[in-house]
Amino acid sequence: MNLKQIALFAMLASCLSSPLWATSVKTVNLLEMVEGADRVFRGRCLGVTTTENVLGFPVAEYTFQVVEGIKGTKAGQTVVFRQVKPAERRVGRPGLPGIVGMPKYQKGQDLVLFLHADSEVGLTSPVGLAQGIFRLAENEKGELEVLNSLANRNLGLNLSRAQALDSGLSDQETERLKQPGPVPLRLLAGAVEKIERKRVERQKEIQ
Repeated sequence: MNLKQIALFAMLASCLSSPLWATSVKTVNLLEMVEGADRVFRGRCLGVTTTENVLGFPVAEYTFQVVEGIKGTKAGQTVVFRQVKPAERRVGRPGLPGIVGMPKYQKGQDLVLFLHADSEVGLTSPVGLAQGIFRLAENEKGELEVLNSLANRNLGLNLSRAQALDSGLSDQETERLKQPGPVPLRLLAGAVEKIERKRVERQKEIQ
């Protein structure tokens, strides 16, 4: 295994609480997700293409149109990123190469994504893997709500009141984030923007 392969494994291992061939993923709350994300946006998948292997892994390239920029993106922007494909098991036959737990997207999907910065070899992944992917749906009031694979149980996990207040979140926002189930898109987006603003302010104070 060369140094670039080791770097790729290290990037992916940061999301996992056990080896890469397992499906156990480190749980991250919203503060950790914002800290780990280079780009956060609501976007529609415009297309998927398969690219050549990178460091021995099959890679897919995804193109998204940003509907709402939340961190590091703007509405109307086109975001193109590459991910290692998920491993696929086949009964009675060798599995297709890839990495277990890696997500994939389909053309036409409308999602909110928290994406890591691209690695040295141009690959990324969602923060917390499936935790960083939110599907959208309208509630009975016609408001857009978002939900990830953990039913949003991770968002307020181990989030103290002091941490929340220090990150700009109100008690009401924190309490809502601690409740499992769909949350309004406007609440999630607003919370991300507040957390990021406070993070940038703290960095400037240190400098």
